[in-house]
Amino acid sequence: MKRIALLLPAFLLALLLIGCERAVSETPDSYLPSIMIDGVRYHLSDKGAMPGEVDPAAIQGEITSTVPLNQLPEEHGQANFGSAGDQYAFTSDGLVVIFNNEWTLFVADDLTLDDVVRLSKKGDKLGWEDFAQYKSKDVGSGLHILLYDIDNGYSLAIGGVPDEKPMYMRFSYGTAFSDDCIDIRTGDVEAFIKTRK
Repeated sequence: MKRIALLLPAFLLALLLIGCERAVSETPDSYLPSIMIDGVRYHLSDKGAMPGEVDPAAIQGEITSTVPLNQLPEEHGQANFGSAGDQYAFTSDGLVVIFNNEWTLFVADDLTLDDVVRLSKKGDKLGWEDFAQYKSKDVGSGLHILLYDIDNGYSLAIGGVPDEKPMYMRFSYGTAFSDDCIDIRTGDVEAFIKTRK
């Protein structure tokens, strides 16, 4: 009887560990359905399917390649859902994509101060891809310059040559290219924000 009392906890622990191992291996990581268009990653919105049809003149293109749902799209026209050939369009509501045979709204995120603080902690490892999910304006002529408007009068300008490490990541207060700025890879973003509040 003592032997059973001693072995029972060990047996239960073994069952628990085996059960946990199965749960982890059967649940792959996945992302929201996403598509990359012109360097911006859009993800499925919570609004679902859009009513009605899309004007054929609004159709801008189609999915050119796909990756699994446990990966994020990294190039123009690539999605982690659907099939090559599924169309997308820009409407008054935003980007809509054929998803489950219906026009469905996809959105890009606004870059926030919290995002900038979090991303700045990556330092020199920051690259173009870290900002792909955020809305930006391409304001470059010659160089590739993406401008991100951030709340409370801040902005971020990232410039350089595509497919190379950005030359700068200017986080500024006031106007977009003000001298009141720091590079978020090397400067203290939290201190910069704190002194401007």
